[in-house]
Amino acid sequence: MNEFMKSLTDTLGLIPTILLIAAVVIAIPFAIIWLIKLIKFIVKCCCKGRRIRRRADYFSKPLPERRSAVAAGAGDGQILIAANEAEEMEQLNREANEELARLKAEQAEQAAAAPALTPDGEPLKRIPARKTFELRLRTNKEKVKEFYSIIHNEYHSYGIRGRMGKRRENFKKKGVLYGRLTFRGLTLRLHLPLDPKAFDEEVYKQQDYSERRGFELIPFTLRLRTRRSVKQAQELIREIMEKNELTLRPRFKPTDYVPLFPDEYTDFERKGYGYLLRVSEVIEEVETWDNRFADKAKNVEIIEEEKPQRFIKAVYSLNDLAATFAAGSTIDLSVLKERDMAPQNANYFVVTEGEYLDKPLFITANEIDPNVTKMVCVTGGQTTVKVYAEDLQPAQPVGFSRKEEPAQAEAAPEQTAEAAAAAEPEQTVVESQSSAEPEQTAEAPAAGAEAAPEAGTEARISGAETAEPVQESAAAEPEQTAAEPAQAETNGQN
Repeated sequence: MNEFMKSLTDTLGLIPTILLIAAVVIAIPFAIIWLIKLIKFIVKCCCKGRRIRRRADYFSKPLPERRSAVAAGAGDGQILIAANEAEEMEQLNREANEELARLKAEQAEQAAAAPALTPDGEPLKRIPARKTFELRLRTNKEKVKEFYSIIHNEYHSYGIRGRMGKRRENFKKKGVLYGRLTFRGLTLRLHLPLDPKAFDEEVYKQQDYSERRGFELIPFTLRLRTRRSVKQAQELIREIMEKNELTLRPRFKPTDYVPLFPDEYTDFERKGYGYLLRVSEVIEEVETWDNRFADKAKNVEIIEEEKPQRFIKAVYSLNDLAATFAAGSTIDLSVLKERDMAPQNANYFVVTEGEYLDKPLFITANEIDPNVTKMVCVTGGQTTVKVYAEDLQPAQPVGFSRKEEPAQAEAAPEQTAEAAAAAEPEQTVVESQSSAEPEQTAEAPAAGAEAAPEAGTEARISGAETAEPVQESAAAEPEQTAAEPAQAETNGQN
């Protein structure tokens, strides 16, 4: 019995040892796994910290125009200038801008090379702008209309009536051409059957159109810009009538033609697309037109307000708007909210294409389908697209931050360069001075170092611009440097 109890006691004494060994055996794999994870975590943190430090070192590099004092030996006080850094930054910016310009040029070439196609795979039809003679006269100044009225009455007084075409107005009688009126931009021109070389060019300022097609019989061209030129034109017309033995009509009364050409036209007509106006239009027709026509026909309204972070859209098709609103209605987001057709918190209006339109509508939205613009403008309406001013701002140069203004980048390098220039001359060895002067010399680089982080990335771009003031200040400082050793000796004696 005693032996049994003794053996039992020995066995129980071994249980903790066995449990400990089992725990160690079981814990070893878990310990290895956790150790591997710990090593990976440490390596990841080190790599991330290295990237952060590398990025911080890149953005905290000294500016090209800031001078950094590098001591070659104890008490030597040698000052070296990092002049190559400005060239490096300028080269980097130049390469980045060239690459950006090259990519934009390639995109433009690809867009021009790839013709736009219809849904059926056919090339889109180009819609040219055609400004007729009447449209140019209606959209011109009142002074030009008066000049036209005077010339027209002058011909009409001799029994010659004008015949207005799409691009010109000819004055003929019995098949004989006595003159022609045309427009070149906004300038009214009179073409007469006279020899341009027979008149003094300093007096009439005429032009010779004898070599141009269609002007062989009327080469003398006079620009009607002032009342003096109009009087000269009247004298020349009377001279032509005397040569052709035409007399004035005895009962002729001049007519004022200015009211016949009022300033009543739409933007669509003013842009030269009035010949496209019609009562109705279908989607199948406008799908074959080039979308550049829609870009020219639409109006753009710039919104100066801050662009919202989130858009709540109200989307309607052209068919829904045509079925809801009457002809000549003005449609925008506020009108939709008044009619409970859009949520009260909506801030973005989108108009999608429809199949048919037979009434003029005036639509103002944030996004309009090109086919909608075509159909609305052709039927006598108008589309206006709202664009936020932020979207129209040009892209900032490489190296500038969105939050920082370029003005800060220009101010920081100038202050830094002036402070550094006042402290030491360019590539000059400065002798040791009194205890008060080294403190002033050390304060200037410190001031430049404090100003540099504020400028950040923006200041790095203006290296080429601020390099000139540094050179000028460096050229003016050797005179001060020559006086410094004498001042140092005087301070040493004191």
